[in-house]
Amino acid sequence: MANEGNCLLSLIDTATQPAPDPAVRVTFRRPDGTVLLSRTVNLNNPVSFRLPAFPQVQAISGLVEPSRFRTREVAFFMLTHDETIPRQPTVFRQPDQWQASFDPWTSIKASVADLAAVMEQSPDVLVKGWKSFPLLTRAAYDAFGSPGSREELPKATLLNVHLRLSTSSNPTAGRPWFSYVKQVLELGRERIIALVDPAMGKAVEAIRGNIGKYKDYELASADLHFKNFPSRFGVLKKDTFSLKTKHKKGNLQLTLGPGTDEAGKAVLLLDADIDENGRWLAHALDVFKHKFTGGTHPFDVHEGLALENKLWPIGYRLV
Repeated sequence: MANEGNCLLSLIDTATQPAPDPAVRVTFRRPDGTVLLSRTVNLNNPVSFRLPAFPQVQAISGLVEPSRFRTREVAFFMLTHDETIPRQPTVFRQPDQWQASFDPWTSIKASVADLAAVMEQSPDVLVKGWKSFPLLTRAAYDAFGSPGSREELPKATLLNVHLRLSTSSNPTAGRPWFSYVKQVLELGRERIIALVDPAMGKAVEAIRGNIGKYKDYELASADLHFKNFPSRFGVLKKDTFSLKTKHKKGNLQLTLGPGTDEAGKAVLLLDADIDENGRWLAHALDVFKHKFTGGTHPFDVHEGLALENKLWPIGYRLV
């Protein structure tokens, strides 16, 4: 009998919980690409795959293609006769297979008090490409972002950006970046636009002026972000400046621009753009089953932030 061993395969999600999926295509290959086994299985429980072992095959890799999660590669391994090797890759949810279940306002008010306070000072929030909403607090917050609505992804982005801004600090003062946010103006699927304390601009300029001292940040161009500022504030492209974090998961670009409000008062605007395409994407997702459409997807960002911070949920769950 030829030497054979077993690969015991199961999936876990970003909360380190089992990730059951009823239809997972699993393919094992030799290094030259020759298929050793390909089968669709129900991975609601661990499944054992019988595979050729050393010396017939010295290295085996796997490709896991779930129906509700992102495709994931299994790195090369080698089996000896009758050996069982467990593999439990972490998988990210496939965004179009899930919906956001948002925490109610009472929970936000209690557990995310800084965000609640800012929303109470944000009387007219525009969902980019859609419409404006009156004060998003209490029942209005709870009704905002129902599953499948135009507001679902912008609401998720608000919570994603809040988490990143509140867990990232201004290294010149030791203050979380979110502590500078005064009012939310606009929400999109990958950014928020807000009015901020002018002290944030001074801090970002100080970091930019001595960037070698701050290992968690890098210089970035504001040119592509200038157009995101509402025209009514009169922000000039030449006056904008930007800084980017070096997070592996959900890196953040902070672009600031001075402007003037309707009363003629000088204000500072922030474009906080959160991106799934940090180094974590290639590391954690390996291979995408589908290409992105419409830009950054907040559910992918949610998964990366949850995995990094071990925070679950972060203002919402994916159900």
